[in-house]
Amino acid sequence: MLPPFAIAALSLVVLCLVLAHRRANLGGGAMLAFLLSAAAYGWVRSLAIRWLSDAHLGEVPYHLERPLAAVAGVPLQELLGWISAAGLAAYFADRLLRRGLGSANAWSTALVAGVGMAAICLAVESAAVTAGWWSWNLGHATSGALRFPAIALLDWGFVALDLLLPFELWRRRAPLGERLAGLLFFPLHLAGHAVTTPLSSILPFSGFDLVHVGLVAAAAAVAVRARDRSAWPASAGERWRLAPLVATAVLLATTSAQLLLLGEAELLWTGVPLALAAWTSWRVSVAAPTAERPPPSAARTALLFATLLLGGLSLLLPAAIRRRDFEQDLSRGIAALSAGDLAGARASLAAALRRRPAHPDVAWLLGWTELQAGARVAARAHLEAAVAQRLAAVEAVRYLALLDIGEGRGAEASALLAQRRGRHRETGDLAYLAWAASAGSTRQDPVPAELLAATSEAELREIFALARALGDGPTMQACRVLDLDRASATRLAPPKR
Repeated sequence: MLPPFAIAALSLVVLCLVLAHRRANLGGGAMLAFLLSAAAYGWVRSLAIRWLSDAHLGEVPYHLERPLAAVAGVPLQELLGWISAAGLAAYFADRLLRRGLGSANAWSTALVAGVGMAAICLAVESAAVTAGWWSWNLGHATSGALRFPAIALLDWGFVALDLLLPFELWRRRAPLGERLAGLLFFPLHLAGHAVTTPLSSILPFSGFDLVHVGLVAAAAAVAVRARDRSAWPASAGERWRLAPLVATAVLLATTSAQLLLLGEAELLWTGVPLALAAWTSWRVSVAAPTAERPPPSAARTALLFATLLLGGLSLLLPAAIRRRDFEQDLSRGIAALSAGDLAGARASLAAALRRRPAHPDVAWLLGWTELQAGARVAARAHLEAAVAQRLAAVEAVRYLALLDIGEGRGAEASALLAQRRGRHRETGDLAYLAWAASAGSTRQDPVPAELLAATSEAELREIFALARALGDGPTMQACRVLDLDRASATRLAPPKR
């Protein structure tokens, strides 16, 4: 794989080209405003996602592996990535809109830039997830054409509405009402992610559905009416015109090299949409903005918004119904498993898995259920499927490795744990299983003390449960002693002032 410092250096080259091109054509003040706005957005976005995940989702949707540096808890690479991607997407949108329609207001620019962000996502996520630069906690295929969750395309696309729309409205000094409306898109988008349960049993749309369809519909309706103009020069007066094309070439060279080093040449196609966008934006000749037709009335704009909103929700309705039924089966299965009703858990989880065969969390839950019921063959099939779908899933790897060790397949367990360790951070419970699977472990002695000392409270509980399942009495006793020592240290700690 490419070394992390090489990836960081190439990313910095892309960023410098994007910023230099913006400074040459829009001025140093506009470039600095964009840099600071995009960095602030990336920082707030990252922290907001963590808060939402802790409060409503249970876990963050993605995790950057081994960041080189961080700014107040947010990986620096993440911040720089959003600046570069948003800068490229905004420029491509401006060139294509002005070539096709003769003008590009802030609303239409943000919408088309969303498609550009999705193209960048396709190229970057395919290389990043395959190489383990970061991992998703959402289920996705590990083989085939798409190696990351499809929702990432939407996630990246909405950065254009969250960031580029308000920035462009304020930079162009659009009417105050439009500027204030643009500022609402990001908080409304986050609020939609917090309301994931259906708002009605008959029409099971969640806040997530309503916000994503509603914001796009609103932006499209206002785009027809808006009359602000782009500040980018015509092609004849554009300076550093090759910079966006070269920046895209460096980005795609990085992702392509990574895929080739991993032996994943079949994924090179994921860079084609971005390459076409960059090449077309460079090749087209853009003139000065043309005169625009009078805007439609407010009533017609409202009618267009209502039509787009209802049309979008109608298209989502079948998927919303399927999601509702899936979540009901999954909830019943988890409740039955918690109550010790293995037969009921098996039936409900199997029904959920039939609705979503590629859902790794349901697969490992069903595998764990079968393992507790003593159905080892069925358990192995489900756990292996879960691991194949998401190697980052700690639970799936944990229970498959436990099954391997229990059946005397220590080598297979060690290989599985090593494979995951090469891509993702190792948790304390998986480190224990790696020790238990090693040829030198006779389990007459407890797990090394330094391994237990580095665990969190939750990891220590998992190690105790795993040791009990493996009959590892010495480690169970070591866990008890450490737990008592930690509890005693907490009681004896001086009060905070």
